[in-house]
Amino acid sequence: MVAENAKTLVGRGLDVHLLLAPEKSLCFPQAMEENEVLGDVVIHTWPVYLLPLEKDVLSLNVPNGGFGDTYLDELTTTIHLSADAIQKLQNEYGLINRITGKGEEAAKLAEILLRKRDEQRTDLAERASSTSSKGNDPQTTFEYKYSNVFVGNTIDQLVIIDRQTDMLTPLLTQLTYQGLVDEFYTISDSGQVELPASLVDPPKKSGSSNGNSTSALGSEMKKTALGTNEKEDLFGLIRDTNFSLVGQTLNKVARQLQTDYQQRHEAKTVSQIKDFVGRLGGLQTIHHSLRFHTSLAEDLMGKVQGEEFNVWLEIQQNLLADTMDLSTIHSMIEDLIGRASSLTMVLRLLAIECLCNGGIKQKELQFVKREILQTYGYQHIITFNRLEKLGLVYPRSPHITNNYPSLRKQLSLITEQQENVEPTDIAFAYSGYAPLSVRLVQCVVDKTSVLKSRRYQSSGQSVAYGSSYVGSGGWKGAEDTLKLIPGATVDEIQRSDSHVREGKLRNILTRNAPSADKSTTIVFYLGGITYAEIAALRYIASKPNLNTNLIIATSGIISGQKIINTASA
Repeated sequence: MVAENAKTLVGRGLDVHLLLAPEKSLCFPQAMEENEVLGDVVIHTWPVYLLPLEKDVLSLNVPNGGFGDTYLDELTTTIHLSADAIQKLQNEYGLINRITGKGEEAAKLAEILLRKRDEQRTDLAERASSTSSKGNDPQTTFEYKYSNVFVGNTIDQLVIIDRQTDMLTPLLTQLTYQGLVDEFYTISDSGQVELPASLVDPPKKSGSSNGNSTSALGSEMKKTALGTNEKEDLFGLIRDTNFSLVGQTLNKVARQLQTDYQQRHEAKTVSQIKDFVGRLGGLQTIHHSLRFHTSLAEDLMGKVQGEEFNVWLEIQQNLLADTMDLSTIHSMIEDLIGRASSLTMVLRLLAIECLCNGGIKQKELQFVKREILQTYGYQHIITFNRLEKLGLVYPRSPHITNNYPSLRKQLSLITEQQENVEPTDIAFAYSGYAPLSVRLVQCVVDKTSVLKSRRYQSSGQSVAYGSSYVGSGGWKGAEDTLKLIPGATVDEIQRSDSHVREGKLRNILTRNAPSADKSTTIVFYLGGITYAEIAALRYIASKPNLNTNLIIATSGIISGQKIINTASA
């Protein structure tokens, strides 16, 4: 496609430049050459990596978070892009003090980062050696000799969560406002979503002809952004809220807006009238946003109250909490297949069962596969092969250990979450289930919320511990839990305090610098993150007793639908 467009522009006598971001793939020039356009264009690379989706969310915007490339096709492209992105941050803000992570791919990413650091040190050493022979270069010598001085001054810690350590969470139905929009309408990487045109631009209610246009608009789709204005804070107010609370929040905003409009009757003097007119534009913006989100919330409510959706939710919650007999659950899934329910959701339910129960009995799995192939098509033999390769749908085996029940207990993954009540735990994002990946983050940055004080016997005496690891970094205190989660454990400290002179210089150079009240931690999700997980991390970041600022970074946004689509034939 690019080659054909380039040919057309070259034919018009124009100079054509191609900008490839963030880097040039090896196959791209070859494709240009095969289309006989390589010599007529100038190719540039534009090393843009992490883009800010929000003020606290950075993303590589890799399609589907690189989930399929990394875990299905076993490519390392996303890992290397992530390493380049994080290295660019380190070049700007100094080396990260501590790298913490869980998972095989997280270990690969950490290894690449450490190797890049060594390469940079080697490069500095060569430059310092070269300049010393030709003449002393103070800048190069300083950079090499004191490259560890500013470690951790800006970014104290990096926590890498490998998506494969928690495949369960993204398969579940997100129950935050933004998460539900993504479930039903799919939010693009640019933050836009295609909604019914009647929600985006409602027709006027006057006249009978307009009534006909309403039905016509209902079938059309229009692309829009959920947050339409940088100054608009309504979407920011409700996006991370459990959907059961959205109606209350919108009602409060509507009442406040009505009160603000009533103030026009109280404006008597010229200055009061001028003040109200000055605020009128902002009130109208909120009014427009309130109408849009109220209409969208009503549309989502209609879907959430549907019988099929509630069956999906009931099966998920019973599998998570192990509160229903599996034969009953299988009967419900078979009924969904018989009614030709959403194949994506049926496969998500099967994957959730496997991850919660260590697989499905061979005989039962064969029966369900046969039912799905007869209902949805035999091409899904390939789908099942891919799902098994991803470790999502597979037969139960004595060689496969199921650690979910132990993790559910140790990390309190299931908690009581009453509807219409302000959240007291990250479980609000899934109405009673605390995302495992976010619990892992808490094990590093918010230990008191997840790691309970325990006691052990030492020399015949009972010794309490708990406070000893509360203020420590890394995985300290969570070692027993980490053993239950597959994949390597990463805990690397990059800071070098072995040289006294470096320590003294650090104190001198930072003595007059503005002191930061909190350190900064980057939580990087390799393989994608869901909007509900982002909401849960923001909840942790908002806690007043948290001693670090959280920046969320990811290779991309993912959902259960995107995961299943990755494997679908």
